[in-house]
Amino acid sequence: METGKKHIALKILLAILPTLIFTQNYAWITLNSKLGWAFLIIWSLMVWSVWQFTEKNYIFERLFRLTEISFFLLPISAILFAFVLGAKVISSTTNEFAQAGAAAGIAIGGTFAVIIAFIIGVIGGIIMHLVASKYDKKAEQSGIIQPETMANKHGIILSLVGVIALTILFGSIFLSSEKESKDNTEIKSGDKTVIETKDNDNSASQPEKAKEVDLEITKKTFFDGDFQDQIQMDLNFTNKTEKNIRGVQGTLTFYDIFDNEIKTINVSYDQGIPAGQSKTWNSGTSYNQFIDEDKKLKDTELKDLKYKWVVNKVIYDDGSGSSSSQIEQTEKVGLEITQKGFHKANIMSNDFQDKITMEIKFTNKTDKNIKGVEGSLNFYDIFDKEIKKVSIAYDKGISASQSKVWNSGIEYNQFINEDVKLKDAELKDLKYKWELKTIVYEDGNKETF
Repeated sequence: METGKKHIALKILLAILPTLIFTQNYAWITLNSKLGWAFLIIWSLMVWSVWQFTEKNYIFERLFRLTEISFFLLPISAILFAFVLGAKVISSTTNEFAQAGAAAGIAIGGTFAVIIAFIIGVIGGIIMHLVASKYDKKAEQSGIIQPETMANKHGIILSLVGVIALTILFGSIFLSSEKESKDNTEIKSGDKTVIETKDNDNSASQPEKAKEVDLEITKKTFFDGDFQDQIQMDLNFTNKTEKNIRGVQGTLTFYDIFDNEIKTINVSYDQGIPAGQSKTWNSGTSYNQFIDEDKKLKDTELKDLKYKWVVNKVIYDDGSGSSSSQIEQTEKVGLEITQKGFHKANIMSNDFQDKITMEIKFTNKTDKNIKGVEGSLNFYDIFDKEIKKVSIAYDKGISASQSKVWNSGIEYNQFINEDVKLKDAELKDLKYKWELKTIVYEDGNKETF
């Protein structure tokens, strides 16, 4: 009987234990790149390490020893996870404020991850060390000599090297795919993923070009993401006016070579286009393999793709094209945002919350002193689409016919799209509507709207 076939079930099943912990180390460092393949390869390494053992105690000792090592690696992997995730998140942001917020968020989250990994790793490692040492003594007492093979003599070191090599290999594949996707990939304008276009020279009949903003698709690719697949396109906007454009909104309709409609997509671009110039936007639209129109759009080559771009709204830098009033005033208490900024959390000062800061000016339009006001503030982008709604409660008093400035802050979460869009919007591009709900006067009277 071949030695590898003794206790085969024990070897295969018990090898799952170190495999699970090593896979967790791997998952953190590579951000789950090719996780299924990695698990199978690591499992095979663990089984290989004990395959030639013929005595149970040696099998237990080897696999528990590998589990011990994998536990002790968890804190190191958590540190690497924080660095890798931080680099990915920061590289995906478009300005220094977003990068600062991302760095702060990752620092806080990474610290907690390292602490938890350290506790689990140390406790798990100590337990596995004691168990492995117990079986090591039993193996020595058994007096059974094991075959002198490479796996038996150097299995621990070679298995560890194999896991590290796998992490580096798939990790580098992950990073290269990230870089490629960044080169071709979408840039989200605000919180919408959209596409734009001009008519393709290959269409049988060219659709009428937009008067203000022309658009051309210069490249089309497909990104196979870990969490979301995307059809990606390089879009080239051309401002055909003599004024700087702040943003453009419209629709893009795709057709096949027989002029049958494939799909229509809404477009919102707010990164600015100088007068008489062009701007390229790397954009992407989500892909669902179970939707026929998505499959057809993905499979159609750019040279065979016809498209029609229709402009619905253009916002210029001088404010023209936007809604008539940025601030909707309330008769009794007016509100104006005079300044907007961002406050980054500082762990050293026990400040754990990022905030979007605003300087808000209340104006009491009544002839009575106000003790406090309550209401809601709705924020909109340049296309009048709602970004976020926040509640306002101010109780510092506003004298009759006077104004009062209040420095306020809105809690910020980098993983919530509406928070990111509100943070990134410049004050000059931010529309807002103040809805007054309650006024409490100093004389005790109260009004509700």
